[in-house]
Amino acid sequence: MFNGFHKFIYLLKKKECFPILLILILACCLYFYRISFRGLWIDEFISILDGKKIAFKKGRLLYYALLNPWINISDNEVWLRVPAIIFAVVSVYIIYRLGHDFFNKKVGLLAAFLLTISPLFINHAQEIRYYTMSVCLGLCGSLGLAHSLKQQDKKTATIYMGCR
Repeated sequence: MFNGFHKFIYLLKKKECFPILLILILACCLYFYRISFRGLWIDEFISILDGKKIAFKKGRLLYYALLNPWINISDNEVWLRVPAIIFAVVSVYIIYRLGHDFFNKKVGLLAAFLLTISPLFINHAQEIRYYTMSVCLGLCGSLGLAHSLKQQDKKTATIYMGCR
């Protein structure tokens, strides 16, 4: 971890990570902008109810298992929408990594920017639903698959299988 911190400081000094940091900050601003404007709608109430009583017969068990302790902290609608925003911001970074690792930095930045400003993705980032978690896990799985095909090691294959 300490080595990773030095690498991060080195990148900051070289100013190579500023573009993606700006995109991630823009994503946070867009995803939090007017987050409580609409109020809760019926599907979000259903997600809250499913999060309160986790049932193994329900689909999307992972999301509801993560939502359950989140609900216990607070039932504020903005607070309940934060997990979707976290998954959305992580998705923006992962799509950047996909583009950067397999094409070039410009492709990664363009992909991250386009996902950030997508009105549909902004809408889903502001909902108490599992959509951004699905996108995030799908992108993680794609990144793991692409790296496992490129490097053929067990670590990246495990990442792919775990996310899928």
